[in-house]
Amino acid sequence: QLDGTLVTPAEGTAAREVVALLVAGSGPQDMDETIGKAGNKPLRDLADALAGLGISSLRYNKRYQQRPDTAGDHWTLDSEVLEDVTAAIALLRSRAEVEGYAIVVAGHSLGGMLLPRILAADTTLAGGISLAGSPRHFLDIVYDQKAAQLTASGVSQAEKDTQLATLRTQIDEAKALTDPQAEPVLDMPASYVVSLNELHASLAEDVATAIVPWLVLQGGDDAQVYPDTDYPAWSEVLSGKDAQYQLFDGLNHLFMPTSQTDGPLDYDTANTVSSEVSQAIATWVGASVR
Repeated sequence: QLDGTLVTPAEGTAAREVVALLVAGSGPQDMDETIGKAGNKPLRDLADALAGLGISSLRYNKRYQQRPDTAGDHWTLDSEVLEDVTAAIALLRSRAEVEGYAIVVAGHSLGGMLLPRILAADTTLAGGISLAGSPRHFLDIVYDQKAAQLTASGVSQAEKDTQLATLRTQIDEAKALTDPQAEPVLDMPASYVVSLNELHASLAEDVATAIVPWLVLQGGDDAQVYPDTDYPAWSEVLSGKDAQYQLFDGLNHLFMPTSQTDGPLDYDTANTVSSEVSQAIATWVGASVR
């Protein structure tokens, strides 16, 4: 069992018959996606803002945050995220507060990367929202993040080239991995790496299966998932789909205004998710979700 929070509009706010399942990013995230020294809570911010616009939402603690003892040595994307997404969708369909509501899935970061799989697995869902997600392979993003970290660290170009060459070799070997019982790779169990490879291999098929509206949102100052690489990659993957896109200048990976003071990840300054984001979602829901 996992703890979660179902948020509905306050009395006096006109409720729309739509509920968003909020799926957090990678790592053992709590339901608010609490992060940084300031304890910023992007999913809580988003849930509260959506409720003010008439949209209900459900968010929950990720399994390995609330029950780290269940991880074992061979966890996968299914055990980390997807099984619990399926359970959360079933819960929403059983709750009187949102009975009969259209269900959209809003995934942040890794949650956004998983949207094609989630939407393909349940074709009765009403739509998908990627918040700083990416259709690229997870490990290619890891490579880009490491390159950015090395650049910011000020190491010599020779040292940077050496480290990146080693990482590139490790990543190429990891992307070819098919044995979930192999030795850990890049500090991840082989089972998890294999599940990442399988996710990427099925991307085109999953997108083809998911006949729903899509909304792709991206912060223009995101230093983890890149507005010049990952964001435009969606338009190729979703070619021919009912998809809308919006880039928010000045917002970071958490969709909060960039502080310009705390390094590339920018999470240690107390902040809140920009109201532009919830408004964009509400506008899309009104126009696209039936």
